Amino acid sequence: MDVNEVSIGLQSIIGLGAGLLSALGVWYKLKHKVDIKEQMIKQLQKEVDNAHIRITDLKKENRKLYEEFHQFERDFYKNK
Repeated sequence: MDVNEVSIGLQSIIGLGAGLLSALGVWYKLKHKVDIKEQMIKQLQKEVDNAHIRITDLKKENRKLYEEFHQFERDFYKNK
């Protein structure tokens, strides 16, 4: 075995190792970004759900006030 062959083999192993480490670094970075995006999506979903609950409550409150007003109006004109 010639020294050049060993040198080429060693360079190949180092190159593959560097490529593998780079790929793992990219994978970890992307995985971290995806985790952050998933957390953001969950938080936004909670906010949307809370907004829907608030809208429903406001609709109920509005309906109640509407009915109370019309009852008052009917009573007012009835007693006139």
